[in-house]
Amino acid sequence: MRNIKIIILLVAVMSVVACTKGTYADELKAEKATIKSYISRNNIKVLGAMPKDSVFAENEFYKTEDALYFRLDKKGTGKDTVEIGNKIHIRYKKFDLSEHPDTISYWTTSEIAYPTSFFYGVTDDASCPAWHLAVGMMQRSGAEATIICPAILGFGSDQSPLTPYVYKLKIKFNKQS
Repeated sequence: MRNIKIIILLVAVMSVVACTKGTYADELKAEKATIKSYISRNNIKVLGAMPKDSVFAENEFYKTEDALYFRLDKKGTGKDTVEIGNKIHIRYKKFDLSEHPDTISYWTTSEIAYPTSFFYGVTDDASCPAWHLAVGMMQRSGAEATIICPAILGFGSDQSPLTPYVYKLKIKFNKQS
């Protein structure tokens, strides 16, 4: 009898916990609201097409078909453009979309100027889909961009619960690496 009471209690607790989390659809709705609020608070103008000259006015972002918001802050240098398989060295700042964001920064370190790297176009744990999309639009070494990244394009850890982030990125690469 005691075991049955424990089982009933466990089922009841699990039911309450499962019901309070909400559905995936609820999480998607909340994520979209978070992004919309961030865009509104920061007076961001969302463009339906990338500017032809890749020059963005202040607070302009291009929204891709994948729902990534992209802004090229600084064009890169040189004539080489990124190609699939190039090793991309990246500095980044990552912060959440709250009014007082938490920031994770890999912008500079005393030991390594570009502390993170990944191979463009190759899925791995060192990068997320948003970075690959952004690098494809950044194109040149030394380019800097800001992206608003929905959870589906982020790292696996951003998936539960769905957490969108803003990244400030700076890339460096050369054809030999």
